[in-house]
Amino acid sequence: MARPRIMVVEDESIVGMDIKEKLKDLGYDVPALVSSGKEAVRKAVKIKPDLVLMDIVLKGDTDGVEAAKKIYSRTGIPVVYLTAYSDENTLQRAKITEPFGYILKPFEVRDLRTAIEIALYKDKKQKEFVERNKYLVSTLKSIGNAVITTDREGQVTYMNPFAELLTGLNSDEAFLKGLGEVFKVLKEGKGSQLESLARRTIRKENINRIKSPIRLITPDGKRRTVDVNAAPLRNDIEEITGVVLTFQDIMGQKPADLKSLERLKLKTAPYDEMECITMIVHTSSPLILEGIRKTIQTEKDIDIIDEALDSSEIIPIVELKKPNVLIIDTASHEIMIEELLDTVKGYSPETEIILYIHGVDEQFVINAVSWGVRGFISDTSKPGHLIQAIRTVSNGHIWAELEILTKTLTRILPSRTGKPETLHPNLTKREKEIVKLVVQGDRNKAICKKLFISEKTVKSHLTNIFKKLGVRNRHQLAIRFEN
Repeated sequence: MARPRIMVVEDESIVGMDIKEKLKDLGYDVPALVSSGKEAVRKAVKIKPDLVLMDIVLKGDTDGVEAAKKIYSRTGIPVVYLTAYSDENTLQRAKITEPFGYILKPFEVRDLRTAIEIALYKDKKQKEFVERNKYLVSTLKSIGNAVITTDREGQVTYMNPFAELLTGLNSDEAFLKGLGEVFKVLKEGKGSQLESLARRTIRKENINRIKSPIRLITPDGKRRTVDVNAAPLRNDIEEITGVVLTFQDIMGQKPADLKSLERLKLKTAPYDEMECITMIVHTSSPLILEGIRKTIQTEKDIDIIDEALDSSEIIPIVELKKPNVLIIDTASHEIMIEELLDTVKGYSPETEIILYIHGVDEQFVINAVSWGVRGFISDTSKPGHLIQAIRTVSNGHIWAELEILTKTLTRILPSRTGKPETLHPNLTKREKEIVKLVVQGDRNKAICKKLFISEKTVKSHLTNIFKKLGVRNRHQLAIRFEN
């Protein structure tokens, strides 16, 4: 493992050399020792160290505070301040730059190491949080099914790109319209089923579905047979604020890509004209393996090119054959699933992964999406579901059974209520500060230290922020501001 690279900014040469030697003794690399703020900014941008130790008081036009601000804004590299003393104004300026720590001079070596390790760990966790939210945002845009949210009255408040393209309306045009107005159905009166489904979901407070499939009519007159699932959306205090509905094609046809949908050409080429999807299956269950074989044996566009009964066989097979799709039975793996997925992607980045899961754990599904998983099937999956999942993920979309999808979406979708102009209400200055810190990954205790307020006050502000924005957790907050 590469040693962390620490850049030191200190204008007292003897002190700087002493710090450099201490860092090397602790096992860190020191790629640069600079003495001015301007040089620090230039060097940081060029060499991109893992962390900067910055003396607050530097000679010249750019002091440590100004240099730290520029470094973090341009590179995102964490900064830990070195300080012996300073005037109150300088300290206040330093706090605003959101440093990852302070080290008071003179310091003990153990204090130096502790401050650095905490800062590096905090930086890692913040980057993971931000990256995970990027995946969650992309998930909403990549799901190969129509996703719609409504308010308590069954009026549309959000649609993902697939729903927009199927209906011919964008989210703004569909906003606060009834489901029957947005989704045209084949038989008169059937549209009201969608609205009654939303009301029933709110009343029963659990997942519901329309028992018989619905025939949707697309803007160009095409027909699409779908299953509909609905689950309640809740705010931060567990009040139901609306419903999330997912529409899943049950005919087993290959989902069209978004570019095709934009042209409203929903039919796809015959499968015998398509390039074959190669697939590898990993499971230790002969029963599951046989079921998968039988399911796809008549599908001309899908071919199982190998099977791995033991997890140790997966990487060599994937590296050699680089399949389009890899199915992994989560009950079979003998190592951490995240590590396995990371290794698979390292050897074959183009391979899309479908997980066979046993039971619905929404947080695991969310984590798995951030690890690069594109599809989910389960013990309750029908043969057609497996075929759909394979074709959908190979086409660049995310696929999951309706129950998995709706349960997961309720964890990450913000509840949008009110008129368009009130979707982003004015936040107070303090609330904006807290939102910024939360979105970048800070937890409550870190926010307390940066803003010099109590944890109780932070929680109170968060409650107000969540209510104003119609979100219930940090993931939803990040998605709201991304959108």
